[in-house]
Amino acid sequence: MIGEHPTRFGAFATLPLPDVDAALEELKRALDTLKLDGVVLLSNYDGYYLGDQRFDILLSELNLRKQLFSFILLLRLVWGLHILIFPRQ
Repeated sequence: MIGEHPTRFGAFATLPLPDVDAALEELKRALDTLKLDGVVLLSNYDGYYLGDQRFDILLSELNLRKQLFSFILLLRLVWGLHILIFPRQ
């Protein structure tokens, strides 16, 4: 569908975080091989927020590539439900 309508649809990869090494490999595959438009990042992974230094290498790679990413705020409520909040564009 994207191939038929490239200006109407885009594709974003999800990365296997918090495993940064695997995420870097998937980032390379998604952008270089599959030619996807960007990646989707959640606000935290297993309680580690994107500002945690463990993600510095990944964020540096995204910055070097000047790569588009979508940030999704993930709130975990006390009883285990997850709420996704999509930023307005």
